Amino acid sequence: MNTSGVDGGKGQHQPRAITSVTELEKLISSHRIFLADETVSLDLEGMPADSNRQWQDLVNSELTACGCREGGFLAVVFLIVYTLFLLFSGSASAMSGLSKALFGLGIAVGGTVIGKLLGLHLARRRLVRTVSQLRAVVGFQQDG
Repeated sequence: MNTSGVDGGKGQHQPRAITSVTELEKLISSHRIFLADETVSLDLEGMPADSNRQWQDLVNSELTACGCREGGFLAVVFLIVYTLFLLFSGSASAMSGLSKALFGLGIAVGGTVIGKLLGLHLARRRLVRTVSQLRAVVGFQQDG
């Protein structure tokens, strides 16, 4: 099986074959995993196929998390707060319409970036926790 993550240079990503929890721990310790949409295919020795699939789905869900939901949410929250500021602040009336619009755009972009970074951080924490739980389920088997 191809473990490079790309199928023959065609740009189609193939899941990385993982046969031990230690391999999975090495993969998630790499900072590059959040720069690509890499997924894994779990085939852990001694674990039933349906359990492998369930854990694989959990791990892949966190590996491919992009922070988009959190980014969108925070952008909306920031815009709502900015709109409330414009409606209820006397100092906002001194700003021109273009200034208000550009400032609002900056608020939205800032909220998106902060939310995306937060979403990636939370996904990484969930991934580490999931792998730790998987280690407990599999037990401290010999990896070789």
